[in-house]
Amino acid sequence: YYKELYFSNNINRRFYAIYNDDPRIIHNGLRQGYVDIVMENIDAYTYSPIYETEIYDYTLNTSNGTELLLINYGDTICLPTIYVQIISGNSFSIINYSNGGQELKFNDLVVNEELTIDCENEEIETDLPLTYRYDNHNGVFLELIRGNNYLKVFGNIKLKFKMQFKTFQG
Repeated sequence: YYKELYFSNNINRRFYAIYNDDPRIIHNGLRQGYVDIVMENIDAYTYSPIYETEIYDYTLNTSNGTELLLINYGDTICLPTIYVQIISGNSFSIINYSNGGQELKFNDLVVNEELTIDCENEEIETDLPLTYRYDNHNGVFLELIRGNNYLKVFGNIKLKFKMQFKTFQG
C-alpha cells in the first residue's frame, strides 16, 4: 500500500510512496556506507500536510448568503472534505464563483443533522442512522481551483473544510 513519506528537511512536502525493490547495502568495509532503497510515488505530485479550517458559523445567515474566501495553495484542483451541521431550515448550498458558479446543494435535511461530504471520493455520510443522502444532493461536488476561490454560502449551517494541496514535483 502507498504510505505517506516525508523527510525532516521539508515536512511540508509529502509523498505517497510504496517500496519497489530489494534494498542494496553499499559500504567500504569500515562501517561506513548507506542503504539504497527504491520507492515509487503514487502520482506526479507532492502533497501538503492536511489542513483544517476553523468552524465557520452561518447560523444567522440571511437569504442573500455570506461570502467566504478559500485559497487553494496547490497547482491543481483541490477536492476538499466538508463537514456541515444543519442549524435551522432543511437545505444549504455553496456556490464557487471562481469555478464557473459551480454549486453544491442539499435539500430535505434535518435540523442538527451532521454531514460529511468527501468531494474527492464523492461520498456523503450523515450521522442519521439508515439514511441515504445522495437523493438529497444535486450531484455536484465542490472543486477548488488553484488560487483564490470566492464562495457564497446559503443556509443556516456550521461548516468546516479539510484540504490537502497537490503540487508538481520538482
